[in-house]
Amino acid sequence: MDGRKLPAASGGSSVLKRRKKKGGLECRQISGFWWIYGTLRLKDRSVRLRKSLGIPADRPQHEAEAARAKIEGQYIEESVFGVKPSATFATVTLAWLNTVQPGATDILMSKKLVRKFGANLVRDLVAADIAGFVGSMANRKPATINRYLNVLHAILALGVRLGYADAVPHFERPRVKKVAVNKMLSMAELDLLFAGAAPHVAGILALMAVTGCRVSEAVYLQISDVILAPGRERVIFRDTKNSETYGASLHPFAVPHIVKAIGRHQEGPVFLTHRRRPYELKEDGGGQIKTAFRTARASLVSALTEAGQLERAAIVAKATPHWLRHSFASHLMAQGESVKTIMDAGRWKTARLVMETYSHLAPDATREAVNSLPFGSNKADATQEEGKKKA
Repeated sequence: MDGRKLPAASGGSSVLKRRKKKGGLECRQISGFWWIYGTLRLKDRSVRLRKSLGIPADRPQHEAEAARAKIEGQYIEESVFGVKPSATFATVTLAWLNTVQPGATDILMSKKLVRKFGANLVRDLVAADIAGFVGSMANRKPATINRYLNVLHAILALGVRLGYADAVPHFERPRVKKVAVNKMLSMAELDLLFAGAAPHVAGILALMAVTGCRVSEAVYLQISDVILAPGRERVIFRDTKNSETYGASLHPFAVPHIVKAIGRHQEGPVFLTHRRRPYELKEDGGGQIKTAFRTARASLVSALTEAGQLERAAIVAKATPHWLRHSFASHLMAQGESVKTIMDAGRWKTARLVMETYSHLAPDATREAVNSLPFGSNKADATQEEGKKKA
């Protein structure tokens, strides 16, 4: 050899340089979640991505890497075949569960939704698919179907925010029929209801009556979420209809019931069934105290019938546990509390909802307010004043 350098193989050095070029996506932990971060170089352009994977940072990195690889493959597919990157409904649902703090009932509902739509890409879900799901639940109450649709909408909305779909498909919600029935139980009726309730359910009814909470919020209440310090009595509801944790002041009336229900336990649920077991999580929610409530209601109806209040007894015979929530708001309104106070106490979303739903349930208070107007009170004064003018 004469010491001269051999020419590099055609393209050899340039290939090495291209391999050393920076690019591609990496996983980073930002604000408590795994994100994909970097620039993805495609055949016709470069895509700069800064996107949360919806996976908490305490999850193993290999989960984030698997999600990163899938998204990277989808962008490559888009570049080659013109298909927009997406993700399965199951993947987005997992991201939603890890992003928010859903209640136990919402988790069960999301599992059913995954069984229905799990393998579908969220970009491919259309209104007809959702309508078919609603049709399969024709035997369910409209309020229950709407709760499923609330969870579905939240998951699809997250899919849109993560860039897996352009928009949430429009779908019709079943209308809940509103019947004009006075669902406000008087204080005397509430006392009779509590008196006729079995010991294991009396505390649940008392808690619902003084906080306006729903059945599921009451039966899943944990001992760790109860504060019984004098002057600071309070409960914290976590498994709520809207998946929002909130606290509620605890009226002294319900305290003895809760203390009795807790007994000597230090943890776990406050309330147990008559068999001393925790209430089961139900996919559709509700129904946990149906039988026990019927027994208490029958005692109330019997008392009203014996008192000769037959018309009222016929109405109360149709009462459900949810009437306690109606009664809570109605009694607050009857004693003159502001709509804002009632909204905060029961976690109602709008003032209009409170006014339209509960203002007519306190007829006695309305009657007293109307009768207090000073019609005719100045008649004598006006007559005397007219007489002085003529004189």
